[in-house]
Amino acid sequence: MRTYSEDIVKGTLYGLAIGDAMGATTEYYSQTSIKQMYKKRTDIIGKGWLNLYPGEVTDPTEITFCMCDALEKTFRYRGRSQYPKKLMNQFCQSLTEWYATHPVDMESCCHRVIKNCRGLDYTEWIHFSKDPDNTSNSNLFRCIPMMLLRLK
Repeated sequence: MRTYSEDIVKGTLYGLAIGDAMGATTEYYSQTSIKQMYKKRTDIIGKGWLNLYPGEVTDPTEITFCMCDALEKTFRYRGRSQYPKKLMNQFCQSLTEWYATHPVDMESCCHRVIKNCRGLDYTEWIHFSKDPDNTSNSNLFRCIPMMLLRLK
């Protein structure tokens, strides 16, 4: 039997992916440019600067799913002292596996960190990623799985 919390988790993740797929077509275009090119857009049509297929998502969604993968693979350790370390190292492993698929979209900071830190402890990833010039609002996407854990 599904619970209300399961519906919220699924709805949140589907909404995130659908919103990303819809927005990817016009990502980095001005509102004026979008209106000139598409008039009113109500379907997921793909293309855009990444030349995506309709429904294809970009890196924030894929990285969010890497965190979901890490949460699922380390769930049995929740509540134990080693959980944070196991979770973060699994997240790094999931990112490494995603990187190996040659994703169509990846922010330069993510690319640099994953390329240089594969196989290292997550603390090295954190150290390597500290660059004040690397900021992105897509970091909010990546927090969603952690927030969903708080549901009861």
